[in-house]
This record gives sequence, structure tokens and C-alpha cells, in this order.
Amino acid sequence: ELLRLSFNVWACDADAVFMSDPRPLMRSEPWLSADVAVATDCIDLPGDAARPLLHCDFNTGLVYLRASEAVLDFTMQWREKVANAKEARIRDQAAFNMITKAAPGLRQYKTA
Repeated sequence: ELLRLSFNVWACDADAVFMSDPRPLMRSEPWLSADVAVATDCIDLPGDAARPLLHCDFNTGLVYLRASEAVLDFTMQWREKVANAKEARIRDQAAFNMITKAAPGLRQYKTA
């Protein structure tokens, strides 16, 4: 509902801690161009060089969602994937990974 009201949303697990205000970061490039930003527990520099982010799962313990039609569509798909899962193990994180790995328009973060 917050996205529908044009609020950008940080969804964080209870054990996530911000050491500083993340809002200025999200207002600067390259993050300004991101509709969705998500954490990963995977630190694999050789794997990232070969196949950026596609070899490991995203961690929905920290997700940034920018209010936009595309993100609203994505969150509806995400919600439906969890709600209609036939397997109990498919919760928010598994559903998020299933949708993003199947998405043809996934753009990777690149440094300058």
C-alpha cells in the first residue's frame, strides 16, 4: 500500500541495522536509476565477473522498492507467487529469486 501512495520502501529484517541514513545514497547514481535494490549474501568476485549476480540468490532481508508502476507490477507478481506456491518452502525470498532470475530485463549494477 505504501508504494501505491508513492512512498519508496525499505523492507528490512528485524536483524538488519543501518549505520547511516540510506536515503542520500538512493538519490545518487547509480542507485537513482534502480527501481529495486536487494542484498545478497554471496561474495564471489570470480563468479560475479563471469555471471554477475546470476550465480547466487538475493537476500530479501534488505530490499529497496522505488514507487513506480513497474515496481507495483513486480510486487503483485511477487505476492501472487508466494500466495499460490504449492510448496511450503516458497516464501518471500524463494519467490523473489524465482521471479528475478526469470526476468529478461534484469540490469546489473556496473561501476564507472
